[in-house]
Amino acid sequence: MHDDEVKSFESRWKIALLASVAILLQQPAVAQTVNYTRDASTVVVSYRIDIGEIADTESGPSVQIFGDGNALVHVPRYRRDSGDFKTKLSQAEMDNLMATLVANGVLDFDAAAAKQAIRNARQQRGGGAAEVLTESTDPDVTTIELRVRRNAAPGAGSGGGAAEVTKVVRWVGLRRDAQQFGEIAAIRKLAAASERMEAVMERPDLQPVASAQ
Repeated sequence: MHDDEVKSFESRWKIALLASVAILLQQPAVAQTVNYTRDASTVVVSYRIDIGEIADTESGPSVQIFGDGNALVHVPRYRRDSGDFKTKLSQAEMDNLMATLVANGVLDFDAAAAKQAIRNARQQRGGGAAEVLTESTDPDVTTIELRVRRNAAPGAGSGGGAAEVTKVVRWVGLRRDAQQFGEIAAIRKLAAASERMEAVMERPDLQPVASAQ
């Protein structure tokens, strides 16, 4: 990748981060309690961005967070701050993160309904011809995977116990759609969940992971 491409990507990343911080500061505290495993070997939430124009050459920035709060962050080599890093979220931070993701609709996200809402919004605006793209024509792909425990309904054959649920949300052009269709709650909330995960990836206490010799 050429230097000008690297600078362009880093500029986009910084702008997105500033926007993320601004939105996070405006969000109210989350009081919801989410049940999830505290197992140190189980990933309870993961997040990845595949950058459109370079997705075929290398995976994008990503983070995996385990049940005990340990997190692994990967920054791809096309960025100047590339490398693998680790951090540790406290139990309170973990509880807040998981509750925030659930409150922002990740667990119940309906991609088909969201796409239909976008189509409806375009029709109400008079079609897609007037739509102005604010990002690349080869947009980024955002993937969020969340694993929680949900109480089974009485009489459902599970004795009313907690059942583990895994949800994978994959959306192409999330930032673009959030800018163009902010009135659609599902898109707006998914973008907020994405920004919350990016904030974890930019924590000031990230420590480099020692490479195996």
